[in-house]
Order: sequence, then structure tokens, then C-alpha cells
Amino acid sequence: MQLAACSLQLAACSLQLAACSLQLAACSLQLAAGVSA
Repeated sequence: MQLAACSLQLAACSLQLAACSLQLAACSLQLAAGVSA
């Protein structure tokens, strides 16, 4: 049971990291658009 809970926590953490990387990509795109504008 502990291993299953740990794997679920790791999956949730990886999803959060993916969302964070998407936010960083969007932020970099906004910065690039601001510099070009």
C-alpha cells in the first residue's frame, strides 16, 4: 500500500512539474513577444 501511495505521489509531482514547465514556456514566449514588440 505504501508503494502504491508513493507512486501516486510521484505521478502527481510529475504532473505538477509538467504544468510548471508549460507555465515557464508560456512566460518565455510572453517575454520574447515583449522584447520583439
